[in-house]
Amino acid sequence: MNRQDGCVLEERSDPQSLVQAAELHLREGRIDAAEARNREAIARDPRHYVAHNNLGNILRQTGRKPEALRHFARAFEINPTDSVVAHNLAMVLAEQFRFAEAVPFHRAATVLNPASADVRSALAFSLTQLAEFDEAELHYKEAIRIDPLHFHARINLGLAYAEQGRIPQAIEQARFLAFAETMVGF
Repeated sequence: MNRQDGCVLEERSDPQSLVQAAELHLREGRIDAAEARNREAIARDPRHYVAHNNLGNILRQTGRKPEALRHFARAFEINPTDSVVAHNLAMVLAEQFRFAEAVPFHRAATVLNPASADVRSALAFSLTQLAEFDEAELHYKEAIRIDPLHFHARINLGLAYAEQGRIPQAIEQARFLAFAETMVGF
């Protein structure tokens, strides 16, 4: 039996119930149980992209990035229209310094979720690592337009400016962050 929101639920073994049980385990801090439930869901339905994505998150958070990459890639193969899956795949590639491979998935996530400052900033960061400064600047600025207090977009735009020798623009970003730090909600 599982307990969720005060209700006792019968254990069910269909993939969706297993994924829900895994999510409950995560909220309870039981990472091993969450991992096991997601693996069980995948064994029962190898095309359950949510289980692949959630397992990928667990693996990424526990430092098993090559295996996380396989599950994120499988989730994206099954459902290339989910921006979260595309973003997760891009991020695990970028975390392994595979920026050129990450960019197409960052782009997919941006197309699927154009209003996300996090997605835009992540794309810009990978582009910066590839010295694609002009395009990176556009995405950093769009992330900042969406969320003017987006720390990573501002700090990384400033660093990109500094790397290009554009010191006045870099200082402008640093000054904004120094001022923003005093603002409520930053």
